[in-house]
Amino acid sequence: MADVKAYIIRFILSDYMKIPKLFRKYIEEHGGTYREYVIMRLQFSVIFMFILALVLTIKFNMLIFSILLLLFVLNTYSTIKQFKDERDGNAYVFFFCGLSLIAVSLGALRYFVDWFSAELFLFYLITFILFAVVFKLVFGRNYTFGKVLLSSKEWAVVQVPFDIRSSVRNDYYAVRSKANIKKGDMVKIKIERGFLGRGKIWRIVGKSKL
Repeated sequence: MADVKAYIIRFILSDYMKIPKLFRKYIEEHGGTYREYVIMRLQFSVIFMFILALVLTIKFNMLIFSILLLLFVLNTYSTIKQFKDERDGNAYVFFFCGLSLIAVSLGALRYFVDWFSAELFLFYLITFILFAVVFKLVFGRNYTFGKVLLSSKEWAVVQVPFDIRSSVRNDYYAVRSKANIKKGDMVKIKIERGFLGRGKIWRIVGKSKL
């Protein structure tokens, strides 16, 4: 029990901690920072929440549901704490808190009904799809931003942070560019992507004030 309490305290205070050694090398090799570690942790947490929620649809268990509620609280805290001052912070809060809330509602359903039908499963599947569509319509965009590390006349190496709005992963990218840029400049990058697909870095369109 003491170990569980210690883990919860470390989780809550994690915004003041460094990236754990287990993930540090991978994250830093892909141009990430502590911010990207928080995003990765939230992604795993949300997936785990949906696994717990599906278990609860088979048979409701108060202990499992309590864990689900705890993860919802921790995800909400962690998301708001990390992204409250970011320009695009609302997108991250909507995405991670919204998915966490859907998982909790799915897990709680079995407490109120004695059966779980295919119709209810279809309802939640449609809810999940609608959530993704609304997110893309409200927050989706076809560009992102990055920092120039190397540049030539037609190409540049750019460090791009994780961008949930354009569905781009954090990494170092070689990008076509005809803009007058130099090392250290922040640039705006055009993205190619489908409506629900992952974004693909295309070309630099110019400097950014960010």
